[in-house]
Amino acid sequence: MSTFSFYLSQAEVVQYLEPYVEETILPRLDTRRRRRHHHHHHRQEQHQEHEEEGATGLSPRPASPERGALWQPVDLLPDSLNPDFVAQVSNLRREAEQLDPSLVDMVVALMVNKQLVPAYLSRFNALDGARDETGASTDGYASMNRAWAAIENRHADVLKRWCYLSGVVPMRQIEVHIHALITLGMTTTASTTASVPATGSNTTCFPPQAISSPNSPYLGLLSATFQEKWHADVFHKVAALAKAQGCETLAEICRRVGEDDKLQEVCFSEIVSRIFAADPDGGLISLAAGFADGSLGRLGSIQSLIDGGVAAGKEEEEEEEEEENAEGKGRQDDESNDSISDADHVTRNTSCGDHLGDRVIVGEIQLGASLAWIRQMNMALYRTLGVRRPGDIGDLRSLMARWKVEELPVSTGFGGRAQDYLLEVEADA
Repeated sequence: MSTFSFYLSQAEVVQYLEPYVEETILPRLDTRRRRRHHHHHHRQEQHQEHEEEGATGLSPRPASPERGALWQPVDLLPDSLNPDFVAQVSNLRREAEQLDPSLVDMVVALMVNKQLVPAYLSRFNALDGARDETGASTDGYASMNRAWAAIENRHADVLKRWCYLSGVVPMRQIEVHIHALITLGMTTTASTTASVPATGSNTTCFPPQAISSPNSPYLGLLSATFQEKWHADVFHKVAALAKAQGCETLAEICRRVGEDDKLQEVCFSEIVSRIFAADPDGGLISLAAGFADGSLGRLGSIQSLIDGGVAAGKEEEEEEEEEENAEGKGRQDDESNDSISDADHVTRNTSCGDHLGDRVIVGEIQLGASLAWIRQMNMALYRTLGVRRPGDIGDLRSLMARWKVEELPVSTGFGGRAQDYLLEVEADA
């Protein structure tokens, strides 16, 4: 039985859940709260060990490092204050020289995604009922948004520093793209209403309150879950490739980033579980509509611009969707015919130090060129790793099982049709 009427706003539901976010989620994301939380439990463990020592006469076991201990980029890369800094950088560059150009491309694409933290945070702060009204609010969601952004900033820093030190990435051209993309901002592909196929009929148009707006908190938290799940999976795959190619530094960086992203995925997923418990109809409708219109995994993500119809991307996306529908693949990711030639790789060039493909305009660069470039890079990443875009059917199936979508009680026709649609999509995949 849901806690809320279907017709109450999504903002009311997420605000109802704010104490849970503050008490349970924040200690896992916020470094200051995590430290206090860890010290509290560490003192409890020490007290228990002393009691055991007194009872058994045995010495306490050695302290073990905190699981998921906090790290900073300087912990994983050469420290400029270290007397051996130059030698360490030389070793890092020798490792990077062994990497296949396609792997460097993947790292650059992921680094650019992570560099857009300012735009990501602005999208989170636009969610109804979960925004930061002052920029320094102590409310649960506001604090969570900033804690998430701080973790993402750490990822952006460590990846960019590796790219800079590696000697295999032309940083100025990449930085021009990052500048242009942050200027462009973030959006979502969500519609204010969404047409979703329903059992026994061609389409069913959900009412406006089902999605509410592009600032829907349900859609935002669902999308964040899919996005972080995708990032966690991809970074662990890249870590394995880097290790296999002899680049231990990059492998460790990607492993750490993947662990952080997995933590964030779990945190967002648990909030979504509470949404389903409080408002199963509204949650199901948002999940179904978000999957149908392709907006899952795209809030606060460069993918929202790549696939969102900005600049030259719109026509290509429409063509891809037509091909998918013709092949009966639903919302599975397209198998693009685009390819990156050897000349298009972001890699070293012994004659001039670095180069990019002919899709990149060096110097004053238009936003459309940056979008075309990052789209090309991301498509190469999907193909090389054999992964789909964020929010694909594989991730949907996994998260539906976690949220027990099949068992959720529904009380409206809209909720029932959304549930049926999701189960049909899962069964047909």
